[in-house]
Amino acid sequence: MGRYYETNNGRSGKFGFAKQSSTDPGDFFGMKEQEPNQITYYADKDDEEDIKAKVDSLYDELEVPAEERIYYKEAGSSNDELADLLEKYGYRKVHRNEVKRFDKIEGYKHDPYYCPEEHYVFIETKQGAGLAMCRIRLGVTILSDLKDEGFCELYAEL
Repeated sequence: MGRYYETNNGRSGKFGFAKQSSTDPGDFFGMKEQEPNQITYYADKDDEEDIKAKVDSLYDELEVPAEERIYYKEAGSSNDELADLLEKYGYRKVHRNEVKRFDKIEGYKHDPYYCPEEHYVFIETKQGAGLAMCRIRLGVTILSDLKDEGFCELYAEL
């Protein structure tokens, strides 16, 4: 489940299921809607500084050091480097049998994502980490189009 997005430059992704609204490009990053029958957002180079500042505030929230932050991904890339970075700072990988132990540790929000093929659960390191990670992925997609094309047009499923 979840809604997908795609940019004019061919980058695509999926909004974080049960975490992130498909209106995030406009509500959070300040992109402008263009077509009422489809959620279409637009940003250009004039918006780049504000969008990068939003991404930095999200990285700050996850306590990602400045030297490890990623702001660009090539069109068509799998984005594994960004996924690894976000997992490192946003989630802890815990064996499914150990989850009850982690329930008792103060500071953990019990928001598990089960990975059945590995019998692991991913638990947020702090409340809001999941949404911050989703927004960073979206922000990096927007910034990458701005770098490559000078603008970003993003089409979100209704």
